[in-house]
Amino acid sequence: MDTRIRRGSYSTAWILHNIGGSKRLRCMASRFYDKAFKDSLLDKFIEDHADPHGERLGNWLAERMGGEGRVWSKSRPDGARQTAHRRAWHSKKRSSRERGKRFKVADCRVWMRLMFWAARDEGLHTHKPFWTWFVPFISSWIRVYEATAGKYAKEDAEWSADDANTEAYVKAGHVMVDVASAKAARAHK
Repeated sequence: MDTRIRRGSYSTAWILHNIGGSKRLRCMASRFYDKAFKDSLLDKFIEDHADPHGERLGNWLAERMGGEGRVWSKSRPDGARQTAHRRAWHSKKRSSRERGKRFKVADCRVWMRLMFWAARDEGLHTHKPFWTWFVPFISSWIRVYEATAGKYAKEDAEWSADDANTEAYVKAGHVMVDVASAKAARAHK
């Protein structure tokens, strides 16, 4: 993974400041979780909606960008990110057949689409330096959870630019039919 993407730099700290700081990222992340709680696939990974998921994710992103210090790690114990993802894999909301399994490509693609949609809702797609940094950053980090998922980041970032996609998703009961169909096809091979 490219360490320039993983660690903050002067330019990413400038971007963070220019978009409105960690507060703006917390707003985006909260929008993401509002969407994820409704999503038929992702909500199965989230046992407690009352946890401050958006605040933590926004702070994690801000810390990766740099410029505001340790806004995430000063309030989280070592290994917190890994522990949270293990809890998601073992969520009681998942079927017993799926429980304990790591994220799959479909899970990651839905996550990315909702994250990019939340960023669009927050208006962050119009901030060219942020968007130019954010899409590759997400592509890089999603590979930690599923090695091939990152190649879909650009496509998944564009998914929410088309209102027809988001409207169809909501109309289908918060199911991404194209991703679910691909997942089902792979399961039958």
